[in-house]
Amino acid sequence: MPQNLNQVQDLLTHYHLNYQVAEFLDFNQAPTVTVPEWFKPELRFAIANRGGPDKEAFTCEFIIVPFLREAWKRHSHLSLFSQVQIKTEELTVIPDYLVTAKHPTGYKTIYKPLLLTVEAKNEQFEEGWTQALQQAVVC
Repeated sequence: MPQNLNQVQDLLTHYHLNYQVAEFLDFNQAPTVTVPEWFKPELRFAIANRGGPDKEAFTCEFIIVPFLREAWKRHSHLSLFSQVQIKTEELTVIPDYLVTAKHPTGYKTIYKPLLLTVEAKNEQFEEGWTQALQQAVVC
């Protein structure tokens, strides 16, 4: 790496990016999404039984993944990956989840364009934003 890219400001400067807080989703224009009836009690059960020691892993496996899997089922032209490495010459990251276009051959492999999901942790908020920005740069 040409410089320390472990801080948000360093990443913004190095990659000539601008930081902006803006509302980007118009809820009046967003389509309504329906979920299967079986999904709601499963989600309620998971939320009610979420504890402290396994909070992050539990949230990933029992709350986030069910949403991603349902979206994936509805969009067969996409591929969903978990914990796969992606990199540039300067950065290597392992996002929790990565969504890509399905490869034209049908073989499940990472293909562009890439979309990742990032969770910024409350306990380590700055570290989470740095990780999110690193992953976005690689994508």
